[in-house]
Amino acid sequence: MVMSCVAYVIRMGIMSSKSALNAPEEAIQFIISEFYDQVVTLSTHPHVCHVIQRIQEHCSDPKTQRIVIHEVLQSVSMLAQDQYGNYDVQHVLEHVKPHEWSCITYK
Repeated sequence: MVMSCVAYVIRMGIMSSKSALNAPEEAIQFIISEFYDQVVTLSTHPHVCHVIQRIQEHCSDPKTQRIVIHEVLQSVSMLAQDQYGNYDVQHVLEHVKPHEWSCITYK
């Protein structure tokens, strides 16, 4: 439900993905937590894929960062070939730790 609301708001131009995450993190954590287990779906959505990148940039919660990166890495081959998902893969590649590279090169 939250995902479709976020997609609608961004698609209609009511807010950008950047402004969606300008609120204090505590105030939007309920939205971010709705994205757990849906990162791949969000990454392939034309209007919501940028939200995943903004979460990586602006969310300081290590748990959230791990969840997002883990979900992208689990589907890195598929997302790298997707017209929208590849942007999230590129963004994750800029932020992963050295030990996470083995997961990427293996796939």
